[in-house]
Amino acid sequence: MAIVGANPGGGGPKDKYPYGEVWSVEEFNAFYDEPTEHRNQVRLWHKMILACPEETLCAQFIPFRSPGLADLARLDEAEAFAHTLWSWVLDRSPAKLFITMGRTPAKHLVDLLGARPFVTDFPAQWGKMTIDVYDSDQGHRIIRMPHPSRYKILGRFEETDEFFRSAVNFQL
Repeated sequence: MAIVGANPGGGGPKDKYPYGEVWSVEEFNAFYDEPTEHRNQVRLWHKMILACPEETLCAQFIPFRSPGLADLARLDEAEAFAHTLWSWVLDRSPAKLFITMGRTPAKHLVDLLGARPFVTDFPAQWGKMTIDVYDSDQGHRIIRMPHPSRYKILGRFEETDEFFRSAVNFQL
């Protein structure tokens, strides 16, 4: 399983976390252990699907830090670089399940894996937000979740939680 964010946040003038020159964390699962706004949702994702954080690939699609994706200088070039990088990663990764934080990583993974919609527009019980599911002919599943730092989706409604569990527990 892989959890893929859009890009590392932080680095802005109102940044709560002192990232400094930290570019990578290998000692622990940063999505699971760092004190960020989305940590509790990522922990809930793991708990709901009985996944071990030590066995989860957690990575950012675009490896360059910015306060928000829209604040990233030369975004088009960064996305093109990340697309090429992830093509290389996917050729080597055993992961079959990809849970994404937001639209950007989902859009690129769907393209790279040749996936098509399996279930789209499942209501996330948060305004117009949806959870989208895509499958590839090679047995990959991509679940696009609304970004957990902005939308606390799971743990609020049993119907949404059950959909997430069933989307994750597919046959490879």
